[in-house]
Amino acid sequence: MPIYVYEHITEPGDDCEKEIEIYQEFGSDHLEKCPKCKRKIRRIIVSANFSVDRLSGTALKDKGFTKLVRRDKGTYEVEGTPLKKNPALTNDP
Repeated sequence: MPIYVYEHITEPGDDCEKEIEIYQEFGSDHLEKCPKCKRKIRRIIVSANFSVDRLSGTALKDKGFTKLVRRDKGTYEVEGTPLKKNPALTNDP
């Protein structure tokens, strides 16, 4: 579930911050009132905050994937095993 950021339109309650983060399902309606203080809030747009984990060859193998590494024009290697040259990818006759 994504995290949405809301801000209080008026002064927040004693136990609330100006901005709050709330887990909500995709497609769910925007909240109109703060769950804590019941004052009016609005959802604001913030930049996405995520990272892509670049997996090593070993981690890919553990997850059931293989990684192709280009060694030469038309030559690829799968986890240390050279593959045959693909004539369609080279200019060799």
